[in-house]
Amino acid sequence: MKQRYLILAGLTGVWLAAALFVSRHYLIDDALIHLRYAALLRRTGFFTYDGKLPSFGTSSLLWVGLLALLRGVTESPLLGKWLSVVFYLGLLGVLAAMAWRVKKEKWIVLCLLATALMPMGVRWLTDGMETSLSVLFAALLAAMLQRRRPETAMRAGLYALFSAAIVLLRIEMLSLVGIAGLLLWLRENDVAERSGIFVAGVRQAMPLWFGGCLAILWIRWRFGYFLPDTALAKTSQSGLAPLGGIALALASSFGLGLGFMVLWLASLALVLRAVGRRESLRGGLAVWVANLPFPLVVALSCARGQAIQGVRYVLWPLIFSTVWNAMEINRRECRAPRWSRALAVCIFGILVILLPLDAHYAFKSMLGRSRTFMEMRDGGLERFAGKTIVAGDVGFIGYFGHADICDMDGLVNGRGAAAMTVDARLAACARQGIDAAFVTLDQMRAVETVEDIRSWTVCRKYDFQNVRQPDRHYLLVPEAAECGADVHPLGTASSLMSR
Repeated sequence: MKQRYLILAGLTGVWLAAALFVSRHYLIDDALIHLRYAALLRRTGFFTYDGKLPSFGTSSLLWVGLLALLRGVTESPLLGKWLSVVFYLGLLGVLAAMAWRVKKEKWIVLCLLATALMPMGVRWLTDGMETSLSVLFAALLAAMLQRRRPETAMRAGLYALFSAAIVLLRIEMLSLVGIAGLLLWLRENDVAERSGIFVAGVRQAMPLWFGGCLAILWIRWRFGYFLPDTALAKTSQSGLAPLGGIALALASSFGLGLGFMVLWLASLALVLRAVGRRESLRGGLAVWVANLPFPLVVALSCARGQAIQGVRYVLWPLIFSTVWNAMEINRRECRAPRWSRALAVCIFGILVILLPLDAHYAFKSMLGRSRTFMEMRDGGLERFAGKTIVAGDVGFIGYFGHADICDMDGLVNGRGAAAMTVDARLAACARQGIDAAFVTLDQMRAVETVEDIRSWTVCRKYDFQNVRQPDRHYLLVPEAAECGADVHPLGTASSLMSR
């Protein structure tokens, strides 16, 4: 048996090494936005994207802080990538340790591990952002809730510090901290109910709640707002539109997104059976509270009209509930239902069926983005330093161009820009003066409404490869000579817009 596990571990290690090597240059655009924030935080001492004015355009304050700290070791543009790989490997280690310790329904955690090892898992959990760390924190928090409560001052302090770190990692994870504290409160009162010690649960939950509240109050004091500029810029009227974005994000990530969703629903069905009809009111309520994070994220997204662009925004609620369910089943004295084995085989089968599609589209995206990373890194874009570039996707061009960015999407130019419409932002860019543009074809037409760019020269085209098709961007300048001596222009903006 041990030999079988060693062979499996060896094959997994070979797969991981190969996948991480092939995708070593893969980053998403947001990764370089945060790396620029980190570089300027280290230089100026405050959060800024242009080095002059404060900006709350980062969705992860803790991630920027970690990057800024590590900038003292290396200034490589791949720093975020390396850090996300470290936490990805940590996540795999934690899931493997959980699978080793769990005795009942072990297949749930094993399937979680398998989904994280899928090519789409490599893509989304090593994207240069805090994705792997947020999933790791959610899994650790769920596992902590099934262990001993914070009975000593030191343990209570560690709980508070951990919950503060979770909120600073992603502010919407405050909901997870609140739910975790409520679960501690419910469990403690379920135990202490007979002796009438109602406040015992509050005492146990307080460290988590205190740490989370302290972090959110610090954010409010430091920036003047609870939510970052990115959240404001990506909101629209409330409605059901975000449901389509969430469904698309889950489906387009194949084994990772669909696997996490199916495992959450399967684990919920099993834990509800394990609870049974004889469970106390608070014990049964705990199951529903523990499975609230994902529906809560969906409901809040619809209420705010918050755009969901990618599966990374919904992975942490799914893994929290799934791990909690698995641990709750494991601690109960109940037999597995007859249909559990069939369910496990079915889910493993789904992952195997999805694997070819998962691998095809994951590597297509990672290799395409890797090529774009190297093209822009080595493309001499630093010649735009000090110039103003209008752009929609600002990460790559802002980091490698060292330029002043006028952001069409309102993510990095301050609170005022985030609150504007796209037309108002473009008008402000035109008044400021535009030296170059880094835009898609649709964005090019939008810029043309405020600035006559039809005669501008198209220097290069860059493809940001997605699952379905490349998101093609064009670099435009007023004069062909500004493209650089070794660049062959691709024509004018007019020729593109007339297609």
